[in-house]
Amino acid sequence: MPKANRSGFPGVTWDRRHGKWMVQIRLGRRNVRLGYLDDFDDARRVYVGAKVLQQVFDQPFAVSFGCRRSRP
Repeated sequence: MPKANRSGFPGVTWDRRHGKWMVQIRLGRRNVRLGYLDDFDDARRVYVGAKVLQQVFDQPFAVSFGCRRSRP
């Protein structure tokens, strides 16, 4: 775990600029920010959920808010 991470939990760090917990996950060679949250436990849950999804799909995951219709 990086020395800069003082939360004691990977992927969750305190952002002084925003005054909130920042959640990020590593996808390939990139760090992707998942958001800023007020509560540490909520931030931890977001990170764990993203890691579970990443492992389930075994590939970098992206959130999609659109939906596709399948044509028969």
